[in-house]
Amino acid sequence: MLILTNAEVDALVTPEDALALAAEAYRLHAAPRNLATARAALRGADPPGGALVLAGLGGGDLVVKSNIHGWPDGPAAPRRTASLLALWDLRAALPRALLGAAAFNDHRTAGGLAAAARLLAPPGARRLALFGAGKIARAALRAMAAAFPLEEVRIASRDTTRAAALAEAAHDAAPSVRAVGDPAQAARGADILLCATSSDHPVFPGEAAREGATVLLAGATRGEAREADDALMRRAHVWADDAADALENGGDIRLALASGALDPARWRGEIGALDVPPPADGRVRVFKSVGIATQDLLLARHVVALAEARGIGLRHPMFGAWA
Repeated sequence: MLILTNAEVDALVTPEDALALAAEAYRLHAAPRNLATARAALRGADPPGGALVLAGLGGGDLVVKSNIHGWPDGPAAPRRTASLLALWDLRAALPRALLGAAAFNDHRTAGGLAAAARLLAPPGARRLALFGAGKIARAALRAMAAAFPLEEVRIASRDTTRAAALAEAAHDAAPSVRAVGDPAQAARGADILLCATSSDHPVFPGEAAREGATVLLAGATRGEAREADDALMRRAHVWADDAADALENGGDIRLALASGALDPARWRGEIGALDVPPPADGRVRVFKSVGIATQDLLLARHVVALAEARGIGLRHPMFGAWA
């Protein structure tokens, strides 16, 4: 079995590869396929903590990823998160690889957002508004810079210090990269608005988004949380990576449908089924990411193949007696 650290995985994935694999994963997920996926969200109260488990099976491989969070020093202390991914060879009934998956998750999510933007963004998209300054936001900015010839990036975050630090660190993503204190100012005139926050509430006023803009929503993956308000959803056509999961756990969609802000006729379903350009009617185009195991499966295969070809990682004889 191959064991790869988080740092080794990070070094093996490029934004371009993550984007291309995400686009293929969306297509496979939405089409009639010989793929099986499962998702389980588990929560504990004593001690507090939880896990999101994604599993995907296809082509003789099984991927199982566990994203864990807890409070080892008590609920008043900072939360700790960790992630592990196992890739199995089902034909041999043997594990192929075990990956530290924190950076894997960042690349996978960022690639998916960039792939969705490629499908939905208006021609000539050059201006990006980025909401959030954490690790997903950083990865997403790298992916968007690889996907589009950006001319301007505005970064807005509740933590203005982190926003300024990200703008400085990512100064080469576009000719103009700057932190903006006012979310509405960040949103105005942007071709693409990307939300990668931990907020439970809308992060910018929906009326500030220009006609025809593309909005990418990566946070708020609980049914009661949202990053986009009703004012935005009232103007939007909406897609997701997984339709059923987005309707249950994507609060942006679930709450907007419940309030009547999102007309069911403008809920378009899975982006992988989008085989014609989206309607050019001036409405905002929204993509909701909740995460699909098909992305994990394709990206894990890619990472493991690269590591094996380059001799990267630790070989462990676990289950060697089965071979």
